[in-house]
Amino acid sequence: MTTPPGHTPEELDDDALIAEIKRLRDAVQAEFDSLTSDGDRSGHDARVAELDAATRAAKGRGLDVPLGK
Repeated sequence: MTTPPGHTPEELDDDALIAEIKRLRDAVQAEFDSLTSDGDRSGHDARVAELDAATRAAKGRGLDVPLGK
């Protein structure tokens, strides 16, 4: 996970969690853009899992994370 060392999404404050979700969205898109038809999806899948965990944490707090930067 690429959240700050020793922190899970649940441990981040609201602003840090929103920033992490935005960063992860960019990372997921970059991983997707670099996929090839016969390429390894593990990096992309790992980023998607991180984004899902962070999004669940935000929804659990009732946070709305706007799209965009």
